[in-house]
Amino acid sequence: AYCHSLESVTIPDSVTSLEGGAFAYCSSLTNVTIGNGVTSIGFDAFNKCESLTSITIPNNVTNIEKSAFAYCSSLTRVTMGNGINSIGESAFNKCISLTKVTIPGGVTSVGDDAFCGCSSLISIEVSNNNKYYSSEDGVLFNKEKTELIRCPEGKEGHYVISDTVTCIREKSFYDCDKITRLTIGNGVKNIVSYTFYYCDSLVSLTLSRSIVNIEYDAFSRYGISIKHIFYTGSEAEWNNISISTGANLGSAVVHYEVVPGNEYEVKVQNATCTSHKNTAYCCAFCEKTIFEFEEPNSAIGHHYVDGICEHCNIEEGRLWNYKISKGNAYITEGENRLVLKIYRYSTGSYLECMDFFRISGIE
Repeated sequence: AYCHSLESVTIPDSVTSLEGGAFAYCSSLTNVTIGNGVTSIGFDAFNKCESLTSITIPNNVTNIEKSAFAYCSSLTRVTMGNGINSIGESAFNKCISLTKVTIPGGVTSVGDDAFCGCSSLISIEVSNNNKYYSSEDGVLFNKEKTELIRCPEGKEGHYVISDTVTCIREKSFYDCDKITRLTIGNGVKNIVSYTFYYCDSLVSLTLSRSIVNIEYDAFSRYGISIKHIFYTGSEAEWNNISISTGANLGSAVVHYEVVPGNEYEVKVQNATCTSHKNTAYCCAFCEKTIFEFEEPNSAIGHHYVDGICEHCNIEEGRLWNYKISKGNAYITEGENRLVLKIYRYSTGSYLECMDFFRISGIE
């Protein structure tokens, strides 16, 4: 451990176990060959080996212990042998460059947070002959797909939890901050604490009338991202759900008796001279924009003929004045004075960095 100049290591076949912290904090280590005698990779064995880009774990290894490869920030490829039966808690925690991992057929146990903090991970695959786990669309389930165990943090956009799922494991979507829409199927009754914590881009949530309980901190810690909740039951049924005051649903607008799939209206704004093509997903009930994204079609640009744009009729050289007159009545030609009003303050003697964003009034 702490051999900062060590760049390569070959572990001979005579070694049967890598003890805890054996190569931890070897920050220059780029190449590791594990011998055929090793059966266990111990706690923190390669923790914070920040230069390690790939690792092949041979078939003779049966156990990867807690945090064995945690904080290996450059690790992009992991090949696990068929002999592995246990992947410990936080085994690959904070491996931020890891994009894909395959769980071998012999694995019977995957510890909590085994792949937590892997912000680039888009797929957790499982060998077809595994008797305990399965994968669908890169998401880790139990074999029967009744329990959703872990969604990779690189998952983007809209994710639908099918009706076959009856249990969503705690922290299964922890830090999935690229998911914007979520639909939870009819099989789920309880949403436990920290299930969707730090899902800070989640703006739209569709819930089934099967939900009976939403626990404390079930969603993002400030509850500021969710704008709309689409509920398949009635308002009376919604009011009967046990929702913790700290569930972090914020001030989301709840829509009742919604048919899943009919939550949105799609509106397309075509490219203009100065604007790119945009697609907006609007609430089908209140018509407010829930979220939007930019299409590849770029702004067409001005094309002047005799000093006039043939697309928008704006006179060449007069575009700024047009924006002033059409866009903002408070801006005039010449010098303008801007005033910033701070509308929040604190009398606290200690503030964390996040507090400054919240009290500044600039959000």
